[in-house]
Amino acid sequence: MIITIDGPTASGKGSIAKALASHTGYFYLDTGLLYRALGYMVRESYNQYETAVGLFWSAELVAGYSQRLAYRYESGMAHICIDGREVTGELRTPSIDWYASHVSSIPLVRAGLRALQQDLGKRHDIIIDGRDCGTVIFPHASHKFFITAALEVRVQRAHADKVRHAQAMPLSEIAHAVMMRDLLDLSRPVSPLRPAHDAIILDTTHVGLEASIALVLSYL
Repeated sequence: MIITIDGPTASGKGSIAKALASHTGYFYLDTGLLYRALGYMVRESYNQYETAVGLFWSAELVAGYSQRLAYRYESGMAHICIDGREVTGELRTPSIDWYASHVSSIPLVRAGLRALQQDLGKRHDIIIDGRDCGTVIFPHASHKFFITAALEVRVQRAHADKVRHAQAMPLSEIAHAVMMRDLLDLSRPVSPLRPAHDAIILDTTHVGLEASIALVLSYL
């Protein structure tokens, strides 16, 4: 079985997906971590202008980046390794947000990671969260959900995120990062953020996490 959970930044989709994975025992696939890991690698070699222009991309380059990645889900936690080194804790920063959003708009990148995600879907019952899981990655998924919330609520949730809180990021910086990510995700020509036509849409603006999880479980 494949369950897709899409939505914008800090909508609650990741928390809901993790809770569902824990409840069902399914493999949890966090697609955002994959794109963040690619953004992390790109940042090592290219500045923001070069990344935004994107003229250096090739199928060979994307294949090389993808082969350096390893994704695993163990003991209720998603992990990303690059060249065998665990980097999960380094992937949730404004800089990585920016790079991840830009590399995710490149068709070759999305195609390269699509194969990796679909391969995991063949080997596991999975719960996958991201932005095009129900529209592109698994258009024939058993169940599809689209989680959303008001911008101000999502900014507050992002501000409360443990990683960002530990980095003492000001609220204004987080708000700018969330809005820019929304703009890029909604306007990109390849796999833009949108609900699948057969997705159940859940607005969590006034719904807590436990109630959101209960709603999704009731649909399942």
